[in-house]
Amino acid sequence: MAYQFLHVGIMFPIVARSEGIDNILDMFDADWVRYAANNWLVWTHRTPEELYTVLKPHLFQDEHILVVPIDVTQKNGYLSQWLWEWMEQKLRNPEVTMTEILNQLALPNSSGP
Repeated sequence: MAYQFLHVGIMFPIVARSEGIDNILDMFDADWVRYAANNWLVWTHRTPEELYTVLKPHLFQDEHILVVPIDVTQKNGYLSQWLWEWMEQKLRNPEVTMTEILNQLALPNSSGP
């Protein structure tokens, strides 16, 4: 399967357990960014079903999850510049790493696309 962006949203009803999800994503064959306490962008050649299957056993019964593909060529919002650049770099060069992208940028700041 070709690389794609997946959005992962998890509803933590009491306390966000973001670091635990981060650790699981580190073991998944993907590059990812957590841009809010309960939201991740994942760059992978895997399907939403595969990612869901990996994450679901680590969720509590009252937590909800959504894993969907997204088209970041149709985007708008207010994020740090490095995140916009990460998305653009992934579209241009699917194999580029987060470290390589951050090394190319000056100090991160917030702005639009």
